[in-house]
Parts: sequence; structure tokens; C-alpha cells
Amino acid sequence: MALKNVIIKTIELALNPREIYALLTWPKFSLTSYRMLSALKQQSIRPQTIIDVGANVGQFTIASAKFFPKLQIHSFEPLPEAVTLLKKHVRKLKNITVYPLALGDQEG
Repeated sequence: MALKNVIIKTIELALNPREIYALLTWPKFSLTSYRMLSALKQQSIRPQTIIDVGANVGQFTIASAKFFPKLQIHSFEPLPEAVTLLKKHVRKLKNITVYPLALGDQEG
């Protein structure tokens, strides 16, 4: 696929047209999320559940829900400010559960 140059506030990126569309239409979107999920879909991998550890404000969670609307997503985020925004961003998506916790093998 041919790449196009896009300038976003003086930052120039080489993107394919689908990535440009994703950036312009998906709130709080991440190109890394788009590329990872697009690769899964191209390989006909259809997950039933995704666990987003360190979900932040929902970039990967939202992208996952857009790519695979029927899957269940569990999003974990310990920072209260990020949890507030995460919940706001996913409030209309019924297949997402937000957990205001950290996951790890050590306490603290």
C-alpha cells in the first residue's frame, strides 16, 4: 500500500491511507494499536477476550473494540486520573470492563 505524508502540527509522518483514516476518526487512537490489531485481523485471528494491562486512557482498548466489536475486553489501569478518562472514553461500549487496579507480581 502506498504511503502518504501527513503533517500534524509540524510533525511529518509517512502513513498508509487506512492509518490516516484511523487517526482522523478514532478518538484517543494509537497507530501501534492499529497496526497490531490489523495484523491479527489480516491473519484471520479473532480473539474472544483481550486483557489490556496498563490501559491508560483506553487507546488499545478502544482500537480493540473497533476491530473486534464482539469480543470481551478487560482493561486494568491503576492511576485514578487515567481511570476517570478511560471510563469516560469507553462508557458507550458495553463489552468493556474497567478495573481500577495494577497487575503485577509484587505489591506496591
